[in-house]
Amino acid sequence: MTRLSCGVAAVLLLAMGLSAAGAAAPASPPPWEQALRELDAYIHQISLINLVNGLQLTREQATKLLGLVKQVDGVAPPQTLGAALPADLDGCRKTYTELRDTVLRGLSVPPELERRVVAARGVHASFVRSTLLAKPRGSDIACANCHDAPPAAGEAKREPMAVTLEIKKQLDIAHIVADYGWVGTGLFVKVAPDVDAIIGEGRRSAFAKFSCCLVPPSDMADPMRIGQAESSEKEMELLRGVRKIPAADWPAAREAILKGMDFVTELVSPGATAGKKAAAREAVGKALDRARDLADTDFELEKDALAKAIGRFSVAPQDDWPQKAAFFLLVPGSSGVYESYLERLAKEEGAK
Repeated sequence: MTRLSCGVAAVLLLAMGLSAAGAAAPASPPPWEQALRELDAYIHQISLINLVNGLQLTREQATKLLGLVKQVDGVAPPQTLGAALPADLDGCRKTYTELRDTVLRGLSVPPELERRVVAARGVHASFVRSTLLAKPRGSDIACANCHDAPPAAGEAKREPMAVTLEIKKQLDIAHIVADYGWVGTGLFVKVAPDVDAIIGEGRRSAFAKFSCCLVPPSDMADPMRIGQAESSEKEMELLRGVRKIPAADWPAAREAILKGMDFVTELVSPGATAGKKAAAREAVGKALDRARDLADTDFELEKDALAKAIGRFSVAPQDDWPQKAAFFLLVPGSSGVYESYLERLAKEEGAK
């Protein structure tokens, strides 16, 4: 899902001045657009499941949110999943489906599945990147203004567009309306105060830094993490690992790690420019060098800050805004998520 740095209200005001041609998706979108929409739908729903699990909603809260989701489903564009996809993208869908079914049951994600999820997201992100244009074709919200079919074999790859503030606003509108439709967008903005009241201030405050996630942290005991791996577990493991690498091997190991950062940056932001990837490599390289230079005691004092310095490149940055909880909790087509969650609560209560 996209982030709204300028706020939903400002986005909707801006949308009023856009071409009406972008207000409705074409009846038969081209294959590349259908693939984008389908795979993104899996990302959004899996992230919602992690969110619902992490918030540890009560029965009453989940029931009320289910009622609001059904209202959204009544006006949002219908979900049209099941399109024919190329073999590699169909493989992504199968992996996402397995992940969705796993977290929907409230189970931990096994390491083998997590590795396949990362690989699938890599293929997915590469596909998204291949569809991005070098600059927008127009100022409305049609997908074709920023995306096109991937270059054919032998054609030069396009460098994704640099996102200015104006393009950012255009993208926000396009991505919101693609999910919710115009009427659905108005509805989730309208009921946002109701969503905040349902979940309460404590849970609402946890949304400040939330962004979409696929694999939740292994320890879900802390509801403030709401399904998002912000515990720096993997970053800490990396830091401790690089401190053990012999000095003679460190230059080659450092180069390999930083080369891998391009992959991580594109996983998080498929449209990352060369400049953004270079900045990520530089910042992570400094953190790794610092970790190796510190004495044991000093490393223990600075390890959390170093892990956060690395981790900020593995989670898409997110601003807060008044309708944020409603945006993430009322994802169209998610009635089944809440129904499954309520069924699981009933079984757990019955087992006590």
